Parts: sequence; C-alpha cells; structure tokens
Amino acid sequence: MSQEVLGRHLNITFQQIQKYEKGTNRISASMLVKAARALGCRPTALLPEEGEAEAYRPDILNIIARMNSVEELVETYARIKSPRLRRAVLQLSRSLAASADDE
Repeated sequence: MSQEVLGRHLNITFQQIQKYEKGTNRISASMLVKAARALGCRPTALLPEEGEAEAYRPDILNIIARMNSVEELVETYARIKSPRLRRAVLQLSRSLAASADDE
C-alpha cells in the first residue's frame, strides 16, 4: 500500500506517514492501531524487531516492544470514545506505575 493510500485511510497526508516512518514525528497508540487495521495486520507488526534500530526508536516504542499484552491494551484503549474516560484510564495507569515504583 502506498503512503498516499494509507494516508487516505487514516485521514492524514502522505507527508505525515513519511514523518512517522522516519521517526520525525511520534505516532500515537491509537493511530498505530488504525494504521495496522488499514494494513490488515497486528499493531505489533509495525514495530521494529528487538534490537533493530533500537537507539533511534522513540521511548514509548522501546517500552511497547518489551511488554506482554500491550497490543490488547492499546487496542482496548483506542476503542474508548470518551475523552473523559481516556483521561481517567491514563491517570489510573500513572497512579499504578507510581505505586509500583514505590515497591
């Protein structure tokens, strides 16, 4: 699929697709899920293999590549329509992560 066609599926420009591919702009988890759906693959298939260009990947992608069940988490989060509920899930995640740091 060309960058232009993928951009149309995602309602963004092909230039934005190029920026995501080059790592110039970070891609959100929800956009990663949408891109995977448009391409007919799992979101994890769009992430580099372990060790592949790891020094150049954004921090969030390094984290995602090492986590189990992250694909399900991202897909579930992307289905939450309410911005208020998304913020609540984000705050819950931050709280859980902070309490885990204290242990």
